[in-house]
Amino acid sequence: MKVIEKSISIFLAEGNIEEAVMLIDRLETLTEKYPHVPVQIEAVKKQVSDKRVIVYENMISGEKLAGDQLNRVRYELANIYLSEEKDNDRGMALLQDVTEAGGQHESDSHYLIAQHLLKAKNLETAEIHVQKYSAVSCTDDRVKSKMYDLGDACEKAGLKHQARGLFSKVSASDSDFKDIKDRINTLNKSSGSRREIPEAVMVADICESSKMMDLYGDGATYIIKNALEDIMFPIFKDNKSSFTKSTGDGFLVCFPNSKCALDAVIQVMESVNTYNSKVVDGPQIHLRFAIHFGEVRVMPDEDRHGTNINIPFRVEGLKVDGLVEVKDGISREEFTLIDRIFITEAFYNSITKKEDFTIRYLGLFELRNITGMHKIYQVMTGNEK
Repeated sequence: MKVIEKSISIFLAEGNIEEAVMLIDRLETLTEKYPHVPVQIEAVKKQVSDKRVIVYENMISGEKLAGDQLNRVRYELANIYLSEEKDNDRGMALLQDVTEAGGQHESDSHYLIAQHLLKAKNLETAEIHVQKYSAVSCTDDRVKSKMYDLGDACEKAGLKHQARGLFSKVSASDSDFKDIKDRINTLNKSSGSRREIPEAVMVADICESSKMMDLYGDGATYIIKNALEDIMFPIFKDNKSSFTKSTGDGFLVCFPNSKCALDAVIQVMESVNTYNSKVVDGPQIHLRFAIHFGEVRVMPDEDRHGTNINIPFRVEGLKVDGLVEVKDGISREEFTLIDRIFITEAFYNSITKKEDFTIRYLGLFELRNITGMHKIYQVMTGNEK
């Protein structure tokens, strides 16, 4: 370590920045094994930050790095861009590349993205990355400290349910960590009557309502919604729905678990198909469903809020031109437009008996205002068009 430090000094004195940066990176790899590596390394890094940007960008554009080696350079470069406010957009893009690639630096990248978005008050997207980081195993002091700091940032930003989850995970690992008990008690006292619970969140939308109004008049949507309520509501009740809300051209419905939600949606699709077969001269019902699973905020009036409510609304309206075709996914020619049930990766993973349903992997999609590419699946019923 002393040889490396001395060599860094020599290279800096000679103006050989690239070699100095390489050795700084080498020294950083020893910090976990040797905690007593001098903290002066941070001062050295700041001295050459501008030069490091050039070196790292050249390393990335040179396309000679791959895997965790490439992601470490991306992560270090993003850290410089964000911590020193040199180029926030570039920094966030680099971190996003790391999260999509996976590997050793994925969780730390979610942490940095979340911290930056929380400061920027972009809470909806920040919440996604907070959830990703909260899945990390909270075993060593480094992770505990970062999880605590992220919980602190969430509390200050108003995401108290996320803060509570992070603090609780730290406490489960080490109940004497800092002031973790006091932080949890304070949050619990301030939560009032609002609470957070895991639910399956379903969004249903009536397809082509404007077209129906043109064909059958202004009352078409009213006829359809009345008929749909007569079909849906008894099915929702039988499947233990916990919340139902009209959304104009559709409904938001929550269920206590994934099986209840999926059973309900499939039953609705079957009943709607039967209804349509009997329509002679009038509007038929065609639907798009999207289902997600996650923790939602239950307000005092029982209304639901949070990112996990927003996600199924984004998924419901997905279009074929947004599909990124991948191996094991579908082609754009196979994409269905109406009478479909799309589900998120989180919902897919929450289904305990997947063999009870016919599910196909569609591919990757971007979801508006929610960072990253998202895996989307489809539950097949035979009624798709």
